[in-house]
Amino acid sequence: MILAELFSQAGDTKDEWVLFVDTSSHDGQMLAFNKSLEPLYDLRWGKESRHDKVINFNFSKITQNLEIKHLKAIVCVQGPGSFTGLRVSAVFAKTLSLALKGLPIFGVSSFIVPALSILEHDLIDLGSNFSVQIPSIQEMTFLATFEFEKKTQCYTEMIDRTNAKIRDTKLKHEFILSKKNTESNAALKTVPRDYHDFSLSLFKESCSFSYHNDKSSYLDFYPLFLRRSEAEEKFNYDKKAQQTHSFKE
Repeated sequence: MILAELFSQAGDTKDEWVLFVDTSSHDGQMLAFNKSLEPLYDLRWGKESRHDKVINFNFSKITQNLEIKHLKAIVCVQGPGSFTGLRVSAVFAKTLSLALKGLPIFGVSSFIVPALSILEHDLIDLGSNFSVQIPSIQEMTFLATFEFEKKTQCYTEMIDRTNAKIRDTKLKHEFILSKKNTESNAALKTVPRDYHDFSLSLFKESCSFSYHNDKSSYLDFYPLFLRRSEAEEKFNYDKKAQQTHSFKE
């Protein structure tokens, strides 16, 4: 699983720790944990705080008590999500990696933690396929489906690389991260709001997901930006045309 090999090489140093960062949405989280997967710090902030203002401040708070020389790796949510938010955490992770002479960065998608929450809350039976949608802009969503492979006994995550309107995946179990979006699609269920509480499950051996989590350095780690859909492009074009027309009047 993610970081398993890294921690196996950690030796007997009890002071080593790993940093988890997520600024993919309006809410942010910075989590520090040790090789026993015990949370040392769990700092969170809401949409009233700007990621670029808070992220360095919170990291300073953590490093007042944890030595930065014992930092073993960074785990960073790559997206999909907020364009600006993803850049903030990516720049932070890449800068820290460069400053610490190539500290490894592990990237995970925004869908993994809510997917873990669905299983932790027993909202589906293990082995059932399901989908998760994350609200974006203009009532659009990012979509991922999770298919269970009997041979490996793991879920494989497949991300739809298009930002589009709420979609019906024709699966029995469909979830979304916002209640307000369920009004237009009665089949959608809401992921429990405390999904961030399951961040540590990402690194447990019992986790049932196959990750896209190749180790990266500051040179080749990038956010997962998704291409714009035709619907979004048309919306922006029509809006721009309307503003131009109004201006001429």
